[in-house]
Amino acid sequence: MDHSKHDTGAPFLEFPVVVAKSEGATESIGASSEDGSVNFDPGSSCHFGSSHSSSSNISGCSANSSAAGQPMRASPRFPLPRLARLTRCSGEVREDFSRVIKPVPVRTIRIEQLVGPFKTLGQGEFCVASLATLDGNPVVIKRLRVEQRENPTAAKDLASEISMMTSLRHAHILGALAQGKDEHGLPFLVLEKLDCVLSAELPKPSDSVPFWTRRSQVKKWPLGRALRIGIQLAEALHYCHAEVADSVYPGCRVLHRDLKPSNVGFLPDGRLALFDFGLAKLWQISEHDEGGTESRPLTGNTGSLRYMAPEVALNQPYSHKAEVFGFGTILWQMASHERPFAGCDAKAFYRRVCTQHERPKIPKAFPPALAALLTRCWSPSAAERPEMLEVLDRLREILESVEAGLSNR
Repeated sequence: MDHSKHDTGAPFLEFPVVVAKSEGATESIGASSEDGSVNFDPGSSCHFGSSHSSSSNISGCSANSSAAGQPMRASPRFPLPRLARLTRCSGEVREDFSRVIKPVPVRTIRIEQLVGPFKTLGQGEFCVASLATLDGNPVVIKRLRVEQRENPTAAKDLASEISMMTSLRHAHILGALAQGKDEHGLPFLVLEKLDCVLSAELPKPSDSVPFWTRRSQVKKWPLGRALRIGIQLAEALHYCHAEVADSVYPGCRVLHRDLKPSNVGFLPDGRLALFDFGLAKLWQISEHDEGGTESRPLTGNTGSLRYMAPEVALNQPYSHKAEVFGFGTILWQMASHERPFAGCDAKAFYRRVCTQHERPKIPKAFPPALAALLTRCWSPSAAERPEMLEVLDRLREILESVEAGLSNR
């Protein structure tokens, strides 16, 4: 990875926390990422402006490939209907793609059907992501690194991720186009190519760019845009947390476990796409979890500390509600134009965020309903955080109010 692209304020809050060697680092899928893995730097100051399981399956959760009528993705796996003008990397797509897009099944192909040159886009401990062409369209191929070909754990991890990515079907989750085995008999996955990632689109910190550049970047992020992108991300998470239980993974949730702007991308048609499910976990919903309040002892410190819920950072039992916390932080970042916990080192994060319950400062200009929603998403008690379906309802109401206010000016 090119570490020159990393967050220079307090990069160790941005990077994935690697809790075991078998977990590896994350890959950039079709666009440059700010990710990497480094040791925590105890020397930084704090300025508040504001065991991963390698298998993606658990007992009782298996993919249902015949789930009809479920939300599906668009282009190139799902032909895009001509319904509106679409802007690149904008998050301005307003159609409900899940209702109009017809699915194209994931294909099994030979490695020879992919055309190079295979330009490397990013790599982790086990896998490498490369640019390729399939049927004349640019795609991304994810396969094992050369030095990992004899590693059965690496092959198993990739096979598990392929199983999940070829099962998940939603307009706002990066689409799997094809799968297969290479000349060595090892698995590979073909994915849609992203046009850009959210982390690259957000305004840069004021101390890292000239003020006129910063002002121009901020102007591109009115509140309405942040809300629309937030709605698309909330739809992807609601699908993972709830809708898959009635479709591809009966009785289960999917926990992404690495929610952050550099794992949120945009496709050429403007749609948001959540990607990198390398740390994802299937969660079988028990009879005691009907209200969504059950927590379990999963591997802590999984993901990136800047967007991590306190219970995950503290190695306490957690659930899908941890991702509601992370979602709130991303939404705040898009709407406030600031980086959460900027300049904060790990020690200060644990003390101020996890123990003292400090949160990013909510600007007074935010609508009261948005401030209230963020406060609930950041509740120290996971049980008091809203489900993503409620988050969706609140965001749509807030967006409608914001747009109505603009039209009355």
